[in-house]
Amino acid sequence: MYPLQSDIRQSSKKVAGKLKIDEATVRYRIRNLRGSGFLRSWYVLPNPGLSLLRVAHMRLDIPQVGSTTKQDVIRKIKLIEGVWMVTNHFGSSMRVVLCFGHEASLKKQVELIAEISNCDDLLYREIHFPRCTIELTEHDLMLVTSIQTDPTKSYDGIARETGMSNKTAKRRLERMIRGRALFVIPSFAPRALNGAMLAELFVVYDSPENTAGTNDGIASHLDQNLVSAQLGDPEHTFFLLVITNISQVNEVLDWVRQQPGVKSAFMDLVEERIEQYEALGQQLLATHRPLM
Repeated sequence: MYPLQSDIRQSSKKVAGKLKIDEATVRYRIRNLRGSGFLRSWYVLPNPGLSLLRVAHMRLDIPQVGSTTKQDVIRKIKLIEGVWMVTNHFGSSMRVVLCFGHEASLKKQVELIAEISNCDDLLYREIHFPRCTIELTEHDLMLVTSIQTDPTKSYDGIARETGMSNKTAKRRLERMIRGRALFVIPSFAPRALNGAMLAELFVVYDSPENTAGTNDGIASHLDQNLVSAQLGDPEHTFFLLVITNISQVNEVLDWVRQQPGVKSAFMDLVEERIEQYEALGQQLLATHRPLM
């Protein structure tokens, strides 16, 4: 996805068509993912560009890491303004996702995280969202608030909460989806996976000319493992994978590093995800100035 799913009301029928399986199988598998605890929920987020905010993520290694030390670092980092996810990896590394207003504020956030973690080799890149082609009104924001933690909420439910008619709610929501004003992000519990693990593949390129072709090659090669990909940046790509065998880590990493234009690559096994999506959504809504 680029970088998240923008069709927030995607039906089981549409998913089934993309995957070339029947609709009942889609519903069954989603039920299993929810029932296992791995897929906890979905959150609807406004496009950060609506509030003139931008998004970045960074990968860092904590020197001389111990479990207590690392948890203390995570506890401090997640309190930094704008941080909306910390992915704790097995070992010394972690990934932080945050919002920022301008380059100077990002630099301060990076410096603070580097100081807290005592990390002097911090890799960070901006995550580019597509340009939003519309502006949101106060009624649009009411609708977003209504579905923020439940993008599949019925139009009857939305209408009761917002005072809009079903027809108006549907029309406004479809307009926002077409304009790429909204994105949905899943909440995962990695430890609930049975017989598999989440893995994060962070690829940095030395030349923008090679990015698109190499991305396609990596995505195709990892098709059976691929959960999502953040595309659109000429300097890097981030892939979220599910792996079933620990030996795949070195095999995949070695293969990726041999691909054209790849400057460096990191593959980390995810122990836990500390997600602050609701706080992010509230921040994005609070900083957006709606049309009257």
